Amino acid sequence: MTKTHVIAASKEAFYIWQYRVAKKLTAMEINQVARTRKEGRERIYHIDDTPSGSGDGHLDYSKAVEGTRDPICAVTASDKILLVGRESGTIHRYSLPNVGLIQKYTLNYRAHQLSLNCNSSRVAIIDLSGVLTFFDLDARVISSTGQQVIGEQLKLERKDVWDMKWAKDNPDLFAVMEKTRMYVFRNLDPEEPIQTSGYICNFEDLEIKSVLLDEILKNPERPNKDYIINFEIRSLRDSRALIEEVGIEESSQFIEDNPHPRLW
Repeated sequence: MTKTHVIAASKEAFYIWQYRVAKKLTAMEINQVARTRKEGRERIYHIDDTPSGSGDGHLDYSKAVEGTRDPICAVTASDKILLVGRESGTIHRYSLPNVGLIQKYTLNYRAHQLSLNCNSSRVAIIDLSGVLTFFDLDARVISSTGQQVIGEQLKLERKDVWDMKWAKDNPDLFAVMEKTRMYVFRNLDPEEPIQTSGYICNFEDLEIKSVLLDEILKNPERPNKDYIINFEIRSLRDSRALIEEVGIEESSQFIEDNPHPRLW
């Protein structure tokens, strides 16, 4: 679910509902939207279709029962793009809000979970065995055949991963859960781990909100607010400590090296 769309998928097809228009509407546009048939806001696409983005989708439920040799296994979306993973390792990239197939990427493994960063430049991929990898969607590289291709797998790989979350306000920050440790990464470099078994529900403003769901489910009728934990990442902790120890002027260089509005 994004700020404007809800996407749901079966193995053969995906459904898109544009529940909100991104831009501000004039009175005339509001009247036009009110007259628009429901089918214009809800569309279904078969995974083997090649939509052009010219409004060729419609609410045809028969597409949901048409078979495919390469089923859907994962989806994710941002305000700009929709990514659909297939069992073969292929990932389809569609534009939003006009749904057009604009790129196909080929991976050597099947995605179990996909997650886009805040500017839609990179996708994190967790496979069925808990291996986390990253793919740069816009990188242009030369293949072994001498052809220019779009998209590049990054060198970082982590194992035993069961959860991850990108920061909402920084495309290079993300948090990863490995067994009972949480790692925060900046530009693919990890900080020291934090011991926790919480599920990451939000990462914003240099703070991570984590929920101890296993503890909550032991007595779900009486949840304890202590099971919701907020973690500050290292740059925020270090900035605060530096300011207390040496003052603002001496701390400014560290903040310039780790820029974020909250630090200033």
